[in-house]
Amino acid sequence: MRDVALAAGVSLKTVSRVHNSDPNVAPATRERVEAAMKELGYLPNALATTFRQGTSPLVGVVVPSLTDHFFASLVQAIDATVAGADLMTVVAAVADPSDEQDRVEALLNRRLSGLVIAPSSHDHSYLAPWTAQLPIVFVDRPPEGLDADVVLSDDVQATEKAVAHLAANGHTHIGFIGNDAAITTTQERLRGYRQGLGAAGLAEDPELIKFHGDDPALAPTMAETMLAASPPASAVICSNARAAMALGPHLASIPIAVISFGDFPLADALTPSVAALDQHPTQIGTEAARRLLARIDDPDGAYDSRVTVGTTLVPRDSSARKGPAADHDRAQD
Repeated sequence: MRDVALAAGVSLKTVSRVHNSDPNVAPATRERVEAAMKELGYLPNALATTFRQGTSPLVGVVVPSLTDHFFASLVQAIDATVAGADLMTVVAAVADPSDEQDRVEALLNRRLSGLVIAPSSHDHSYLAPWTAQLPIVFVDRPPEGLDADVVLSDDVQATEKAVAHLAANGHTHIGFIGNDAAITTTQERLRGYRQGLGAAGLAEDPELIKFHGDDPALAPTMAETMLAASPPASAVICSNARAAMALGPHLASIPIAVISFGDFPLADALTPSVAALDQHPTQIGTEAARRLLARIDDPDGAYDSRVTVGTTLVPRDSSARKGPAADHDRAQD
């Protein structure tokens, strides 16, 4: 800036005012300063701005995976939204929940303007000292041990909707494949599944509830086990897209109806195509970024701490498979 000021014959303050688009700078002076900037190849020092203002123009985003369609779409929406406020995102993928605190704190040490996190660990009290000085928004799962803004899918209503759809197609024995019974989202989706069964007048069978843990590749084996149960399942709800993606290519040989919680690329190209509950990750990411920007502008503003985004059932061939009750009804007709 000193070089620019010297070349343009103005003060440092005038260079700063031109850089910040101050309308009170005379047009001739502005042109002279801008010409000096161009000639000298001047670029503002973002690091210096960080130290001066106390924060950097960065929003941290933490997700479990960048290859997962849901989280990739989420990150893209957050990035597009904060870009409108002249902020950029820095993203960290935390595959192992035990690494979450270290990775998040490494981001926080970059003097972020805000943080959006899709949590994977089971204790977020480590963020408590940061909440007074930094806007933090959780997505996909609520925090544990911490009060913070959160944007979620309507997990319970979604799985209720899936059960109702399958029951309407004549399925009376519907299975559930989840990842980890300790995860809040799995618990909520299981609760919706159970409520859906109750609303449809169907009995719950513990043999038709399975958890694959960290290995979604087990989903096809679990579906075959459900088919061999007595009475056998004729449909299954996968509580996450990874399990549905593992099961999808086997549906030509495994005669079971399927609905995936979460849509995924090429779900409509499989044979049969896989029905899904679309979580609208772009909408969730946009809502989370908007909440974060609102908190940055007004940290003490009165907002509902929880935003719930509804899901949309996308019927495809895998959910159109009829259950035994539908076959019986057709025979009676």
